[in-house]
Amino acid sequence: AILFKDLTAQKRAEETRRTEEQRKDEFLAILAHELRNPLAPIRTAVGLLRQPSVREPLRERARDIIERQVAHMARLVDDLLDISRLSRGQIVLHRSSVNLSDVLDLAVETARPLIDERGQTLRRRVSAEPVYLDADAARLSQVFANLLNNAAKYTPAGGSITVEVESTPGAVRVRVIDTGIGIAVEHLDRVFQLFAQGSGDHAAGTSGLGVGLALARRLVEMHGGTLSVHSGGPGLGATFSVTLPVSGMPAGKEVRHTVHTDLPTLTTRVLVVDDNSDAADTTAMLLEASGCEVRTAYSGERALAEAETFGPDVVLLDIGMPRMDGIETCRRLRALPAGADAYVIAVTGWGQEESRRQTQDAGFDAHLVKPVEPEALLAVLANRTGRR
Repeated sequence: AILFKDLTAQKRAEETRRTEEQRKDEFLAILAHELRNPLAPIRTAVGLLRQPSVREPLRERARDIIERQVAHMARLVDDLLDISRLSRGQIVLHRSSVNLSDVLDLAVETARPLIDERGQTLRRRVSAEPVYLDADAARLSQVFANLLNNAAKYTPAGGSITVEVESTPGAVRVRVIDTGIGIAVEHLDRVFQLFAQGSGDHAAGTSGLGVGLALARRLVEMHGGTLSVHSGGPGLGATFSVTLPVSGMPAGKEVRHTVHTDLPTLTTRVLVVDDNSDAADTTAMLLEASGCEVRTAYSGERALAEAETFGPDVVLLDIGMPRMDGIETCRRLRALPAGADAYVIAVTGWGQEESRRQTQDAGFDAHLVKPVEPEALLAVLANRTGRR
């Protein structure tokens, strides 16, 4: 007798597994490449700052490079975390009545360093009448910042980017138009796919995780809108169009975007705890420059000893430390007379909702995700209201 066994399903499963493994390997390689790209100028700039013969304005340029590249790395990590949260349905929009112009201002502020670095021209064509949206201002500005960064990345130096706002009955359309390298027609459908790197002309000489556009589309859809792309082909630029429903004039004061202010001067005793001594020391230097009295500890055990002798008003506490982690350190700190009333802030690389619940349950008063902007850290210290 001759026996036959259908191996079609097995072969399909093996092919699917090979494809997934290949995509994972490609993504990890791209991620490593994207992280090394900003690390290279950071390392060079640090080496430049170490040279005593280097004077201003070259030192200022080196500092600007470090700041710009660190911000770029932070955006990469934030996009990855947001995609993970979206896939699990963990992103909740905090809606309010917002002025579209304010949202675009914040997006331009975020994308401006890259646009200026590439010598590109940014034009805005908006109506004089304000347009109000029922939206999460932070998330919506993230959408437009991603679109502007994408346009800058795929537009040659010296090119132009235009933001157009067109009102229609019950909706508003925002177009981000670039004079970049364009997209072949056969590739238009895949630019919003997660981890899609582009191919052919659109990807030539460029890089990216393939996350920003996928994230932008999901966030626009959560706002009840649509995000689409059009291009005449290679060399003819691209236009990304966001259509959103509008709301009426707000009854109260309209929401304005955050503006940067001078760093506050503080007179606070702060204990900085982090097993990464460089991270602890640089934070301590920032706080001392702002008037704080600071002690550092590089372990949970040492933090408890320092707290008893120092009596800190504020404790900046890392979570992922060896032996005694930040969660356990906080619990033990709260049991000490010197730590019972301290304002304890988690400063950590973990930003998921579960991590925030854990720090809250352990007795933390606030949760900041690394890398923390100096202005944001000092603002938290300046505005703290004491323990819950």
